[in-house]
Amino acid sequence: MSQNKIFAVVDLETTGTSVENSDRIIQFSCDFVKNDKVVNHFSTYINPGVPISKEVQELTGIKNKDVKNAPYFDEVAGMIYAMLQNTIFVAHNVGFDYNFLCSELERVGYPEIDLLSIDTVQLSQIIFPDLFSYRLSDISESLGIRNDNPHQADNDTAVTAQLLIKLKEKAMNFPLLTLQHLSKMGKNLTADTGLFFEEIYKLKSKEEEKLASNLMTIDNLVIQRPIFNTSKIQPQEFPTQRDEKNLIFDGKITLRNEQVKFMDDIYKQLNDNFSNVTVFDAPTGLGKTLGYLLPAAYASTSDARAVISTATTTLQDQMMNSDIKLLQSVLPFDLNILNVKGSHHYIDLEKFNRTLYLPQSKGSNLLQMRILVWLLQTKTGDLEELNIIEKNNAFLMDVRHLGLGSIDKSSKFSSVDFVKRQQLFLENSNLIITNHAYLLSHVQDFANEKTSLIIDEAHHLGDNLIQNNKDTIDFDDIKILSDTILVKMQSHINTSFRNLVDIQFLSEYEYFKLLEPIQKIDHTIEDIREIFMKYLPADKGFINQALPMNKLRGIIKGNLALFKEISLSITEYQELNKVVLKRFIEFVKEQRLTNDEVHLLNEYQKLTTLLFKQLKTWSKLDLANLEETSVKNLIWLTYANENTSHLKLNFSIFDGRGFLTERLYNHFKNVSLIGANLGKNVVKNYTFRFLDLNEDTPVMKYQPIFSYNDQSKTFVIEDIPNFTKLTQAQAADIITDNLVKILNTTDKKTMVLFNSLEMIDQVYSRLIHKFRGKREILAQGNSGSNERIKKRFLMPKLYSPVLLGAGTFWEGIDLPKDNLEMLVIVRLPFSSPTTLFNQVRNQQLKAENKNFFTEYSLPEAIFKLQQGWGRLLRTKEDRGVCIILDSRLISKSYGKEFERAFPRKVKIHRIKSDDISREINNFFNK
Repeated sequence: MSQNKIFAVVDLETTGTSVENSDRIIQFSCDFVKNDKVVNHFSTYINPGVPISKEVQELTGIKNKDVKNAPYFDEVAGMIYAMLQNTIFVAHNVGFDYNFLCSELERVGYPEIDLLSIDTVQLSQIIFPDLFSYRLSDISESLGIRNDNPHQADNDTAVTAQLLIKLKEKAMNFPLLTLQHLSKMGKNLTADTGLFFEEIYKLKSKEEEKLASNLMTIDNLVIQRPIFNTSKIQPQEFPTQRDEKNLIFDGKITLRNEQVKFMDDIYKQLNDNFSNVTVFDAPTGLGKTLGYLLPAAYASTSDARAVISTATTTLQDQMMNSDIKLLQSVLPFDLNILNVKGSHHYIDLEKFNRTLYLPQSKGSNLLQMRILVWLLQTKTGDLEELNIIEKNNAFLMDVRHLGLGSIDKSSKFSSVDFVKRQQLFLENSNLIITNHAYLLSHVQDFANEKTSLIIDEAHHLGDNLIQNNKDTIDFDDIKILSDTILVKMQSHINTSFRNLVDIQFLSEYEYFKLLEPIQKIDHTIEDIREIFMKYLPADKGFINQALPMNKLRGIIKGNLALFKEISLSITEYQELNKVVLKRFIEFVKEQRLTNDEVHLLNEYQKLTTLLFKQLKTWSKLDLANLEETSVKNLIWLTYANENTSHLKLNFSIFDGRGFLTERLYNHFKNVSLIGANLGKNVVKNYTFRFLDLNEDTPVMKYQPIFSYNDQSKTFVIEDIPNFTKLTQAQAADIITDNLVKILNTTDKKTMVLFNSLEMIDQVYSRLIHKFRGKREILAQGNSGSNERIKKRFLMPKLYSPVLLGAGTFWEGIDLPKDNLEMLVIVRLPFSSPTTLFNQVRNQQLKAENKNFFTEYSLPEAIFKLQQGWGRLLRTKEDRGVCIILDSRLISKSYGKEFERAFPRKVKIHRIKSDDISREINNFFNK
């Protein structure tokens, strides 16, 4: 980074990725950067001596005619070799470009270029830690770098050169302490990338540093200084007239008649109450999010406040990053808005700081460096901001927060802890955004007689209630973890806890005292497991065995000493382990442990954390707790007769009735339940059952805003066989054949909705083979996290993407305008009647003399189909085609119920498979 160094920013386009397979360079490009400016540029096509494949031509835009008269590599190798001398080699994914070029130079007789090399991928990951993608095209778009021809070497070097300059500019503003950490950790980065931080640290060390006012140093970290806003907002008068509302938005959005009516109704509910609980049946495209945010903002400027809950943290973040930002930009007053999630979403600063003293893998080291930079900018500590695909990353699991109860009051980080901050912010917030799971777990944190509750995507509330009340005790995991901990403590193969006694980390007495409770847990859990195994049938295969409450009480009463033994051991072990952890930190800081001893204690702490997590639910087996457990709780054993199977005891409720009113609705001034189709006659009984509503609960309805016949066309293919009579492979073949017809007809962005990930896997592998890179196929379970798939699908420059999704892709994904023009629904979305939950619901409905299919299975599938079809039209400008591959829609008597569930003006057209292409073209060409 010193001023006189020359950086050679290189990019190669090649016929393939392997020199060993005779792949060759077809374009070499290099931009030379000195003193933070591009000072020279060189680029040339290269004749590879072999034809360029069609896939590479499509990717790079380089045709065979472009390289036909270009020089061969051996003709330009000398010039390339000479111009790179005395430079630092830079590339985006430097390992590929550097190694490929070296191999090619050696092939034509030149020695290895032997240069220092820097990777801008890793630098970007560290210096811009919150980008969702580190592809060069994505980074350039995020940073505003012009990128005219991605995947052409001369363009990519120009972009990478500008990126390198921006990376240095940003890093030069980092605090010295942060740079010191990055400099030390940089040794584990790819090639010589760490030198980047070493050089910048040297440059910055020469200057006297004054830390920016928005930053603060705590122990060994520099973080954003927390700002606590305690100002009160003066009451504001709600704009009752449409013109007044339009004036607020000042042309940024166009309000619709039904949206204005919805706003007025929400404001009335928040202030005057239609009823304590009111349902707002808001159709797709209404603009419901802003429709309730505006009145909620005005209603929250007095002593009252509003809590808004949506189905998932993803939708929560989507609201914060889009609608809330728009709202804040137009409101004529400031509003204290808080985004609240579960503690595990946040970083524990104490735990992260501790990792800086411990040896880490290269992957964890890179993540540490990213977090160090992220802490300079995050105001929330929400790890989701890092956009890490692997949610269960081991390092992230180590530094995630475990809640207020886990905070050590003596820690230097206690006063700035992110979860603690959240609780303080909560007291002074006017508008609180959260998700259903957190809401149901923390009702008391929000509830009072002046707080209104708005529940968006309300149909998910029942599912969240069930998930939120689900707990599992895995007997085998407890046994395995306790065994492993004992081996770690007692093994003499390498370092054991005996070594820790020798260095006076523990006394002999403390060592045996620590062993005692874990040995008791280890021995006793095996006996308890055998007791529960007796209640399972001997049949082979996967078992979900319901366990009646009175039977569970009988098991515990008959073996009370064993259950109490584990409860007492858990308490004792937790207290002893706190001492070990505190001493570990002290010894590490004082450098009194060898690397082996640090590794042993680090692994031990990870194992104990996992064990305590498994044992957290053990209190469920306390007889006093069981006596209070409602009869609506479902308790069951899960087991599969295989060598690797685990015996699990599960607890959950199976129905929202009788819970939501008592546990949620009654704690607020008023409740607004918002969603599409909630009050539609064909599914009303189903939705009201899960939302714990009375039949006379008011339902506010709004007219759809779309011209369905002009904007859309819906087809069902009538000559496809009934999938229920086919094998999975046969069904996958038929689905693939029809998708190929559809996708070959049009290059419109297409989403395909499935009922199972297994079928997605089968169809995905077939489509990849059929299209061979001509269209980008994004498949749930194969192409990264759901959020990453959505972001890739929405990217404007992505060529004709196809998204294969199940589950959450049926709803909660907003794809307006040309972001989705083709929707394919593979099967009617019936859930399996054989799941334990559905079996219990079936039994319950039988007891009420009701039919499971008509009361639950059919309306559930209809409701889900409505949600899936609703992805197609999101705005009045949208146009699109939906194709349903399930012929049961027209062949079964219940198909009429599905047809009635579509908006009134939507007609279902029956077509043959061979007519798909013609009908698609007719619609899009009219």
